[in-house]
Amino acid sequence: MPTIKDIAKRAGVSHGTVSNVLNRRGNVSAEKIKLVEQAAKELGYQINSQASQLRSGTSKLVCVIVPRIDMTKYSELYAGIEQELGQQEITLELLCTNGLEYVEQRLLSRALSRNPTAVILVSSLLKNKASVPEGTRMIMLDRYVKGFPKHSVFASFDYAKAGREIAEKCVRDGNKNIAVLCEDISFTGDKRFAEAVSEVFESEGCYFEIFAAPDSMKFNRAFDVLYAADSFDAVIAMSNEDVDSLHMANRYNPDVRLPVIYAVVNKEFGLVDENRYEMNYKLMGHRIAAEILEKKKKKL
Repeated sequence: MPTIKDIAKRAGVSHGTVSNVLNRRGNVSAEKIKLVEQAAKELGYQINSQASQLRSGTSKLVCVIVPRIDMTKYSELYAGIEQELGQQEITLELLCTNGLEYVEQRLLSRALSRNPTAVILVSSLLKNKASVPEGTRMIMLDRYVKGFPKHSVFASFDYAKAGREIAEKCVRDGNKNIAVLCEDISFTGDKRFAEAVSEVFESEGCYFEIFAAPDSMKFNRAFDVLYAADSFDAVIAMSNEDVDSLHMANRYNPDVRLPVIYAVVNKEFGLVDENRYEMNYKLMGHRIAAEILEKKKKKL
């Protein structure tokens, strides 16, 4: 029976690389995986077929990494993906980062080490540092991240169009003093939304203020808006949760007037009233999953 030392010598790689390939650990390049598997075969060592599939990038695993699963749009996104992939021979894994960069780096590295078919990522990073195995399909959602391979996909709704149309509606309704709630404007979707809103309000001579903060600070942002020295005529919110936070903050002092609320919302069904701008993340989940399945068919 050949040893790891024998395989490493035949393949021209380190003992650690051989161990990682055989035990499905770490990030190993496709070239070195091939060398190790070929050397093992020549020496009569039988590699577990499941491990071979996993390390060669053909594992039937799709990882979904989001900041928060309790946010409506992300829970709907996952539901759409699950409905599309649930009937397939694919393992779906959901990972939550709580918007923490170090947690995301750890979870992303762990997911990539398993050579998934695809990783669907809503990132809290601005640049990726993890090594992406050849053949892994990276799909960035809403937030574009530098450092991923050129074949990676960026998918999002048109947040610039949404911001522009909501702002125009807000102005038509006669509002002149507006608050805008969003997350970090370094993130692609938030940045495009905030830029479009700002452009409309500046051209119309409106006073506006952008309240940008992490998702965990939504309630604090709502308080800042409602109890500002000069009250706002209207508030534009980028999520269902922002709307809920505004109503909760208002309950602490119902005597404070709640501004007119305009919002981007995710709804599975039903009508959206005139101050709500719908983005269907469940449908996006379906379409992303369908695209992954189509890519897998083309490889077969």
